[in-house]
Amino acid sequence: MRTPRGNIITGGSPGYPDLCMAHEQRGLIFAELKTEKGKPSDAQLHWMRTLHPHAECYLWRPSDITFIAERLANA
Repeated sequence: MRTPRGNIITGGSPGYPDLCMAHEQRGLIFAELKTEKGKPSDAQLHWMRTLHPHAECYLWRPSDITFIAERLANA
């Protein structure tokens, strides 16, 4: 979302997942996006552990593209 000044608003907290996708009937998905060798920070892992009981949470890498496409097509 953009503010009137054009700034992009994110979760506002360190480590908040890169993607938050919501669908009225199909639920909520959070995804942290990393390169193939990228490692999640402690703050990112904390968010994933906190959100996981309430929503689907993923750590997605480029090599996961087939799974990602299938998951979102069947969302």
